Amino acid sequence: MHPVLFQIGSFTIYSYGFFVALAMMLAFFAAQRQAKALEVSAGTATDLLFVLFVSGVIGARLFFIAQNFGDYQKDFWRLFSLREGGLVWYGGFIAAALAGVVYARTRRLPFFKWCDFLAPILALGHGVGRIGCFFNGCCYGR
Repeated sequence: MHPVLFQIGSFTIYSYGFFVALAMMLAFFAAQRQAKALEVSAGTATDLLFVLFVSGVIGARLFFIAQNFGDYQKDFWRLFSLREGGLVWYGGFIAAALAGVVYARTRRLPFFKWCDFLAPILALGHGVGRIGCFFNGCCYGR
């Protein structure tokens, strides 16, 4: 396990954060290519991905807080401290899926066409993000 990817003085790059950022960047690049292939608007694709990423992080954090609510009752401001960890993948997936449905309905996008668009991007992002989990040592099993 290597939670710290590298450190230069007091500047630290953590494995998990690096791989999540890499996953996000790769997802945006894949979205651009996928948009051309499926003949969908690249601007709409980028907007949708941004909505999904933001809602996903918020949902992941809220789900973690719900699971560990007792830890946060005494110190309200710890709710916002992502440095100590605390993201749950399926909480992020649920929130992003709900936000995606709302976004698709408000923009009148063909829902299943966009599901086809997002499926390989989700797989790519999740796969790269999991590498960060394994480096961090949080998802190694028993």
